Amino acid sequence: MGSIYRIVFLIFGLFLLTACGTSQSSSAQQLSPTLQPHTAENPPAQAEAPLLQIHFTGGLCQYGACSREVTFEHDGLLVIKDGERISRQAQLDQTELEALKRQIAQADLTAIMSRPFTGTCPTAYDGQEVSYSFLTSQGIVRLSSCKVVIDEQTPPFSTALALLTKYGN
Repeated sequence: MGSIYRIVFLIFGLFLLTACGTSQSSSAQQLSPTLQPHTAENPPAQAEAPLLQIHFTGGLCQYGACSREVTFEHDGLLVIKDGERISRQAQLDQTELEALKRQIAQADLTAIMSRPFTGTCPTAYDGQEVSYSFLTSQGIVRLSSCKVVIDEQTPPFSTALALLTKYGN
């Protein structure tokens, strides 16, 4: 009787180990920097995808997890959401919008994605992770500050953050 329990316990343990391992690999895959090139199956989605979206996650908030989503639309509309609530909307002027579009088009994505982040993600100690998703001629690019080194002093990051400071307060 004891050997049956051992076998059942061993099978159950292997099942749990396999399930946990599968979960980790899929979440790690999802968070890595990506470039989704346009193909027949993945056409450019300018009508649906915003020009640029910045997502701030983590930190200490009074009512749970902190989350801020900043969306720059193709027509220059800037929408800021804190949690699920829209907290601010603004309209970029045409010069600002064109500068942001030009900087996204000229960004060296290969160089940006080639610099892996090797430190501890700030969310581990109540800091924030910043994720950028932007539409380029090659597809939608998704970058996370916990996966790649993002130099926020260089375009298009510096411009987007300056516009957020200008219109977000």
